[in-house]
Amino acid sequence: MWAKTFLWANTPGQVITRFAASDGSGVWVNGNLELERDFCDDPDLALHSTVAFDLLRGKNVLMVKVRNSWAGFAENHGFAWEVLPVYIGTLGLSIDPTLGQTN
Repeated sequence: MWAKTFLWANTPGQVITRFAASDGSGVWVNGNLELERDFCDDPDLALHSTVAFDLLRGKNVLMVKVRNSWAGFAENHGFAWEVLPVYIGTLGLSIDPTLGQTN
């Protein structure tokens, strides 16, 4: 499963997020692999892990891949990702999955 969204930053800087995946996962920011795991963080998707990365001023591309690393429950995989609220005001962040594009 892949997910992609755009994060707009009025100011460049480092942001710390919390992340959990119910199976193996990868996190990319602007094409850079920031996190890769071959294990389940938490099947209940509790946000225990932190992922820190730098954002550019303007548009930033965030992508997540979650894969079924265990042959058990193929339909049971997902993720949760949270930008800590302090960075929303500090860097002037906004999330737009379409970045203004319409189909």
